[in-house]
Amino acid sequence: MKQIFTLIAAILFLTTSTKAQVVLNEIYTDPGFGKNEFFELYNTSTSPLPISMDGYTVMSYFEEGSTRGFYILDLPNLTVGPRGFFTGASAVPFSYQSTPNSNAAQFSWNDPSLLTNFGYLRKWVDNGANLTDGNKNYDLAPIPAGFNDFFSKRSGGGATYNAFVYKNGVLINVFFGGAGGTSSMPSFITSMPNFRVEQLTAAGSSMFNINFTGYKNKPIELVGQDGGTDNGFIRTIDGTCGSWTKSSADVNHTPGITNGKPLAGGGSISISAFLTRDVTNMTTKITYNVTSAALDIFPIEMEVYVDNGTVFGELDAADTYVESEIENKVDDGPFTTVITPYNQNALIVIKQAAGCLDKVMFRDIIGQSTLPLTLTAWQGKRVDEQVSLTWSLAENELLNMVEVQRSTDGVNFTTAGLVFASEKIGTETYVFKENIRNGDRLMYRLKMIEKSSKIAYSKTLSFDSKNNDQKNVLQIMGNPVTNNLTLNYHAYSAMKVKLSIYNTMGHCVYNKSLTVAKGNNVWDIPVDFLQPNNNYMAEVSNDTERFAIKFLKK
Repeated sequence: MKQIFTLIAAILFLTTSTKAQVVLNEIYTDPGFGKNEFFELYNTSTSPLPISMDGYTVMSYFEEGSTRGFYILDLPNLTVGPRGFFTGASAVPFSYQSTPNSNAAQFSWNDPSLLTNFGYLRKWVDNGANLTDGNKNYDLAPIPAGFNDFFSKRSGGGATYNAFVYKNGVLINVFFGGAGGTSSMPSFITSMPNFRVEQLTAAGSSMFNINFTGYKNKPIELVGQDGGTDNGFIRTIDGTCGSWTKSSADVNHTPGITNGKPLAGGGSISISAFLTRDVTNMTTKITYNVTSAALDIFPIEMEVYVDNGTVFGELDAADTYVESEIENKVDDGPFTTVITPYNQNALIVIKQAAGCLDKVMFRDIIGQSTLPLTLTAWQGKRVDEQVSLTWSLAENELLNMVEVQRSTDGVNFTTAGLVFASEKIGTETYVFKENIRNGDRLMYRLKMIEKSSKIAYSKTLSFDSKNNDQKNVLQIMGNPVTNNLTLNYHAYSAMKVKLSIYNTMGHCVYNKSLTVAKGNNVWDIPVDFLQPNNNYMAEVSNDTERFAIKFLKK
């Protein structure tokens, strides 16, 4: 595993209409004696099928005294799997740093079979003397056997090493490293004459043209340090934008092996993402959108995964791909999708135009759900020296435990007992009973503690020694009712209360604030607006207590 040494790094990401699938991940620019240059590409694609490297081209700029030009490596028709690595080297097997005879490379650019597999290595010199080679500004030059200097070291400031990656003729990835860096595309690139490149594929040969002047205003990132002896440049996190650094004793090359898996956080693109859980249909809707980003990193791709891999919050091969959307400008979104099962966590992977991973967003279905824990029923009764409490919770899977709290004054509460959550998903009902002294007047409430550490409290139920059954506090005078609902409410002091009537769906159909006197209070309420032959519930509540009773409307 590679370790982060100094994050000072770089790839240039150019806005194109073609989304990249692979990006540079390692470049071994300065092999020691007996070692071999190599580069590694990382496939950020979500497709379960491997992709072909046929159609990809790697280019590097060189200077040899007064001569300058480009090395062109047309990649062979080989494949790389999703979130996999593709390595090319000057030999196979190859040696690097402290590793001899590695077989991690898929091909060697010095192998004659490269040409038969629709690839090639060529050297073009800025000259233009030969007008029959397809390039009026450049001439082909010979390459020595066992060529081990594809990433040729350039003297002077601005950038010692460079690498360009094209997909079907479109520039998708550029790296500059060494010599202190530069804040814009260096002039030794933008001053180069137009260049024509042949692309060999299994489908045939084609050409694409490069106008280097058009690169002039493209912003770049870079590694300021030189590669140094027996070193080069690597990403510290696979495929992640801006995670480049110089390799060193602390940060070693590991071609074909992960440099570090993308984790939640990081990135320069601002994304909003929230979840809406649907318990009835057992699904979760994810809404996600780009809220701000620099213009030069559009188009931006957002990929949604179900986070069912080996580590929560980490993008790994076991995570399930759901969908992807592309924003070409900041106001293209938002987008929504649905995941199942609804109690799984989610990842949203953000890619810049170059295909590198800007960030990974982790969304915890429990901790970041937009729906709270819901108390759907809360009631109790006192019979002689025992209190029995019953409550029901929707979204029971959010619950960690309930602390049943008891009070004699409605202000100071102590713990009467703990009830831990069951494993049931959806609605669950709980019962708590305790023995009490017959002369006590007691009040109870629920302290509901979610798995996310959120806390919610129920209303308070009150039980008086003179009214052993809670129903005696609120009574119906005549049930079923016809035109009028007559209620008797016994209050222990003067106070303000709220009288409500609910239908069987839990919808409030009547609501009125009242001031009551100490003792019995009788109300006569017209109920012609209620549907006949239906059950309803009348409720009287204040800041600390709630009393309810059912009735039938004739």
